[in-house]
Amino acid sequence: MKCYQRAQQIMHERLSTEEVYPAGFFIRDRRLFLKLKMEDFTPLCSPSTLSKIETGKLAPSASLLEAIYKKLTLSPRKKPPVKGWLFPIRQMIYHQDLSAHDLNEAHFELHYQFSLLKFSYYLLQGNTSYAKREMPFLEKMLPYFSVEELQFYFLFMGYYYFLLHDGQLSKGYYDLSYELAIKHHWDDPLLLLMLARYYSLSRHSLKAVQLAYEANALFLKDYAMGYALDCELLLCQEYTFTHLFSTASPLLEKLKAKLTLKDPYRQVSTLFNRYGEYYTALKDYPNAEIMYIQGLKTSSYKVETLTSLMDLYYQSQQTTKLKQLLQQLTHFPFAVPLPDILKWKFYHYLMNRPLSDSFRIFLQGEAIPFAKKRHDRQAFELYSYQLHHIYEKQHKYKSALYILKTLNEKMDFLNVE
Repeated sequence: MKCYQRAQQIMHERLSTEEVYPAGFFIRDRRLFLKLKMEDFTPLCSPSTLSKIETGKLAPSASLLEAIYKKLTLSPRKKPPVKGWLFPIRQMIYHQDLSAHDLNEAHFELHYQFSLLKFSYYLLQGNTSYAKREMPFLEKMLPYFSVEELQFYFLFMGYYYFLLHDGQLSKGYYDLSYELAIKHHWDDPLLLLMLARYYSLSRHSLKAVQLAYEANALFLKDYAMGYALDCELLLCQEYTFTHLFSTASPLLEKLKAKLTLKDPYRQVSTLFNRYGEYYTALKDYPNAEIMYIQGLKTSSYKVETLTSLMDLYYQSQQTTKLKQLLQQLTHFPFAVPLPDILKWKFYHYLMNRPLSDSFRIFLQGEAIPFAKKRHDRQAFELYSYQLHHIYEKQHKYKSALYILKTLNEKMDFLNVE
């Protein structure tokens, strides 16, 4: 949270001041890259003096500057960062062309720019641990970022926390990025799509649809077909959730026509999942099951589809099939995301020990706090209603009423402005 508050402060300072690049800017960029401490420069100057030079509060003498540059093997003639260097990076990201091959530091004059590129690349691969390695360097260079760099950085910080299931920080950074984009009239469809995903998770369908629709139009304009497909699949999900079946159906058919011919973005299994959700909402459980199973045939270990199939069996009261599926997944060979692990645990308890204290402790200590932290409204309601049911069956009416009160109140994480 402290990093987020500092980011807010830096953004407001950057918006109220001109972009300047004193000699200290290049010194800090190089020093941090070489992992040198301020104390390493003690023969030349004190740490406090170097700090003032780096922050532009002190202009060094020509001889001191030359000595520092020599220690850092820096060229004495340094130009400010080139404007618009992020544009080709964004284009590669939109077209899903950014690959490990593009991570070449020789193309960048400044180390923090290369670090920012790696940060975005690792997150697009879903690798939060590698992305985290770049964060200390970027945090220390943050006061020198241009407004465009800040907007890009905040976008991926939002995505970083989204992947870590921290809804509050994710939304906070997305909002900072969105504020900068609006203020400077920049179109950033990836930001709109990521915000749409957040609002979809927190079940604010109107905002999710609006943002996904805007993002889709921008991606199509830029011929970024992979992300445009993501937008349309998200729209299908939201139309189904809000029971706009007459809108969802033609969009599903349109996507089916696209993806049956070829599937370059590996989204056929996701499409079957959207069909499954559609039929489930219509209470056409046999067709929903067919769609989920078909999705599993195209991608045998699609965790999202397996979880959706559990939801289907639970809603349609097919407990025998739910138990069989849970049993089959006991030795599931691949890594499962934490939200799905908790959902699978939930159904395991529900089928085996529905009124046990261990189930209550799981709901109170793991499932409900995680759903709240993630801003996952659907999971929060599912777990909370089950906890209420346990309290009722155990005649703990005071606790049961408290759960209902919590559910009925407009809690902060559900009441997104």
